[in-house]
Amino acid sequence: MALFGRGYTYYGDPGGLATWEPNEVLNSLIDDDYVEAREKNIRLLQCNIKRGFNVEVAGSALEYILHKTPPGPLLDPTEPRGLDSRFYRRIEILKRLRYSPILHEWDARNVDAILLAYRNGSLKMDKGKVTYWYGGQMRMGPQLQLPSVREHIDLIDRCRESFRAQQQQRAAVATFDSFDLSGHHGYHVRVQLIGQDKSIITPVLDDTGSSLLELLATPDYINLGFNMLYPHMLGITQLLTSNGVVERLSILIRAQVVVEDGRPLGPKIEIEASVTSAPLGPFYYSRCSGRILRRTLYTATAPTYGGPLYVSEKKNGVVKQLPAV
Repeated sequence: MALFGRGYTYYGDPGGLATWEPNEVLNSLIDDDYVEAREKNIRLLQCNIKRGFNVEVAGSALEYILHKTPPGPLLDPTEPRGLDSRFYRRIEILKRLRYSPILHEWDARNVDAILLAYRNGSLKMDKGKVTYWYGGQMRMGPQLQLPSVREHIDLIDRCRESFRAQQQQRAAVATFDSFDLSGHHGYHVRVQLIGQDKSIITPVLDDTGSSLLELLATPDYINLGFNMLYPHMLGITQLLTSNGVVERLSILIRAQVVVEDGRPLGPKIEIEASVTSAPLGPFYYSRCSGRILRRTLYTATAPTYGGPLYVSEKKNGVVKQLPAV
């Protein structure tokens, strides 16, 4: 089994079968309060149905929880038994990273080595400690604090000398915080792969400089069920950024602007989207909007910081002569 939870059927409660959503399986392992939160949501939805409050929506949500979310943490039957629950969490996260369509082969080699070490017990879990891997081997750690930038660069150089000839290059090491979309103007887009019914709603920036809609390999493309057999891949494209030219895999998708509650705003269109490799980032991780808003809708000009973003399907023209200023 390549990836636990990817559309497979597992035994649920005694006497029946249950098909769990892949990401819900992962959530059951990651969230320490998963069981309590799930039961609380079930009680709340049952209460709303009993009171006659928003019965249709509550019933649909309850149906999803009961039949698509596992009642408790699930373990991949192909994984070794007896490991600490924290190991199973990391193993499942690493497996999702391992099968990312744009994971570099050098990173894949390290992920495979770490998975093997977790499974055979040779890699322990020391709280607050980190390890550094290169070429499928642990080269530093476990240690409590991060190495200095100079030490980090020296370690990379030593490992490169062991595996390949040194190339002429300029290197820089820096730390960047993710852009907080919650404090800036943005909107939501419903995205789906062409020919498939499954869709996700993702937040994007209200930017006017990007050419392509940006989606993340994790979690966006995993949630959409994307793989390298998708028939509408466009290949590698070059994007000009403030830091130079970057290369991204691009594909053709179907997208539609929506309001926060998911109601559609404007038509569905087929546009080009880029695949950005990113870790399991926060929900507000910056995503460029591309041309979708500019091609389908109209927005107010330069709204003040923190104010509402006004979006319209039509544009009202000037209907009377205005005085010259």
